[in-house]
Amino acid sequence: MSNLLEETIDVLKRRNHTTDDILAVQGTSHRISIEKFIEIAKKTNYDPGFGSQKIASDLILLMKDGSMYTRGEYDGSEWWQYICIPKPLDHIDDDVINKLDDDYWSDLAECNGISNHNVNEEDEEEPMEDEEEPMEDDNSLTNGAWDELNKLDLK
Repeated sequence: MSNLLEETIDVLKRRNHTTDDILAVQGTSHRISIEKFIEIAKKTNYDPGFGSQKIASDLILLMKDGSMYTRGEYDGSEWWQYICIPKPLDHIDDDVINKLDDDYWSDLAECNGISNHNVNEEDEEEPMEDEEEPMEDDNSLTNGAWDELNKLDLK
């Protein structure tokens, strides 16, 4: 059995977050206070293994730095999933982007047969298979980022 609050605190620590870094706790249609989330999560014990999902599937922790944690699930096995919202790039490439698809697992540059001029290969990180180590994310939104993000028309 797992305790939702202990699991949450452990996952937050892996990304150098604490419950003090939570901006909001919500689902797709309802929001609760952080204090209420902690109160309920402390009493919530569940089996995160295979079977059926027990924790609300739309539960989201929005963080003050612009990242968020959502509930991941596969065949009833469930966990917190970290999502970092990248900053918009400082340039627009309308002149070279003409396709959004390809026959294989391609990124946007590969779909269009162009080089990826934004990636410094020395700085490129391998994807994380196991989120045991805390990571710093240079592309996460910080300091007033929610204000800037809200100005964008993302609908």
